[in-house]
Amino acid sequence: MDEYQYPLFFEAKGLTDTEMKKVSTYFQIRRVSGGGDCAAIQAIGGDIYKICFKDKEDQERVLQKKLHMVSLPSGERHLTMSQTDSSQKPDQPSTPMFTKPNTKERQMRRFDPELQIPSLMIAMEGLQKVMRSENTQMYNLKKQVLEKRVNLPSDLIAFIKSRDAISKYETRFQDILINPDPKVESDLVLSSLSSKAMVEAEEAVKRNLSVKTVKLQGAAAVPPDLDQVKEMLIKAKNVANSGEIRVDISFIPVGTTMMEVRLVGFSENVNQLEKVLCDYQTPARKSELTIS
Repeated sequence: MDEYQYPLFFEAKGLTDTEMKKVSTYFQIRRVSGGGDCAAIQAIGGDIYKICFKDKEDQERVLQKKLHMVSLPSGERHLTMSQTDSSQKPDQPSTPMFTKPNTKERQMRRFDPELQIPSLMIAMEGLQKVMRSENTQMYNLKKQVLEKRVNLPSDLIAFIKSRDAISKYETRFQDILINPDPKVESDLVLSSLSSKAMVEAEEAVKRNLSVKTVKLQGAAAVPPDLDQVKEMLIKAKNVANSGEIRVDISFIPVGTTMMEVRLVGFSENVNQLEKVLCDYQTPARKSELTIS
């Protein structure tokens, strides 16, 4: 007998497999969604999805909250939970459409899953009505949100944006929002109700992500030695990135007799590639390879 016997349904347009996994993870975190142990999400047609919970209490908590906000690669999604499959009701008179929440609203929902923040657009028989309200609880919480900008090397910000590296820290620090500032190339923005949590998140990011530059000089900076260096580094990078993208390499010419090798990514893997370069040295080349 299937142990996940308590289904709920929601509508979402075109979720990818990765996004369905993220939604499942969201509903597994009780203090965020009210849920708990649940099966993988199933697409049942017509943009309708089903998720089944093991315990009825988890199902009821999720249903009680009803409206859920989930952060996905394609943007923020509002999911309205129901015990019935709306795809079986073709004559349903209205289709809900939701406005995109701002950062502070996402912050409030993350800290207090029970907080209701009405912000939705409802289309009824061709007539759209916009409903917007902000209660006293929301206002008071907004005033308590702290924000801190962390300056990081632009190469590291580019890695974070392109590789979605920061999602690991959002999972670890559930009470914090961590986002690269789209307007500033070298800033990471932390938002939280807890200054201690922000400090811990900043320290973790700086400790676990890094940029290092290795300078090749003389024979090591030109072929054929340079070709050998590139071959070794690319092989080591491919091993490090076999499961996910964890490190990037770039070669930057400096004049005609020097080459900079830029290593960007998770510190563990950056250090491994740095060691590959160091191990490459022979006694005769020690003066040709300097690390900054």
